Amino acid sequence: MVRALLIAGILAFAGPALAGPTAVIGGVTVNRYDYALKAGYDGARPLSLAPSTNEGWTPKSPTDYPQQWPEAWITWGQPFAPYVFASDAAIMLGESRRDGDPWIYQQMALNLDAMAMELTETLPSGATQIVHRFGYDVGENFAMPAGFRGAFANSMVAIGYLHFYEMDRQPAYLIKAQKMLDGITDVSGKQRLFTVDSGGFIWFEEVIAGDKAMGVYNGHMAAVFAMLEYRRVTKSTRYDPAIEAGITTMAHWLPVQRRPEGYFAYSRDFPTTPDYGQERAVFMVEALCSVTSDFGLCGEAKAFRQDFTYRATKR
Repeated sequence: MVRALLIAGILAFAGPALAGPTAVIGGVTVNRYDYALKAGYDGARPLSLAPSTNEGWTPKSPTDYPQQWPEAWITWGQPFAPYVFASDAAIMLGESRRDGDPWIYQQMALNLDAMAMELTETLPSGATQIVHRFGYDVGENFAMPAGFRGAFANSMVAIGYLHFYEMDRQPAYLIKAQKMLDGITDVSGKQRLFTVDSGGFIWFEEVIAGDKAMGVYNGHMAAVFAMLEYRRVTKSTRYDPAIEAGITTMAHWLPVQRRPEGYFAYSRDFPTTPDYGQERAVFMVEALCSVTSDFGLCGEAKAFRQDFTYRATKR
């Protein structure tokens, strides 16, 4: 484990050896290939956060949310989970389009926004980041302290705000989504949410505290998809450099991380640990193929799908 952490530090903070075309993200020069990004791509769908309906949910009040906060998070002193926030927003948007009282959904959005704001820190630049109140054990001898942050949390809250914006067109929600996404690559505060490995590839870190990070594949891709969702909603190219740099990282690392055993690895620095959502990870790689139509990424998507199907038939 010590060796793994040493490798992580080297990957994250050694001077990058750039591989080709570049861009400056967060004041750092990183690899960025020019992809023909598909216009109008639904970035929420690969994360299972596209607008949906819930047949068993009939809200009686603005505090009758579609889903409850995870009990563990409540026990840890934080009755707020970014993914649940985004998932609730997706259901609220879907239900508001189908039927129901718009006032309830609008008030519910205000309540959820207030909860998110309790964990939001505004950086000197005006960008924002979610700061978690608790700490937790990521794995053996690897833990996140209380106050950790991450691109994943920012991405999920941004998607939630984008759904709120689509629900009632309040510009404030769009601004909040933009500030959360800005916070992923911002360097004006005391904690940046990205690292750059020794090859010059940027990583949007799922969780990070100081220099402690590990390059989680699904968390990195989630940030890319959140930026793509902003692109769809606004038709803005604001995050194209970060999107393309993030995809470039996956184009390089996906072939590296493919395991002979056929499973999808959880992170760059713990390659022998399988991701806890194997098919979800495959869906995300397939989404990268869909949004770029890139030959290499589509080949990787096909390979990971074959791996997953093979393992499924051997159970």
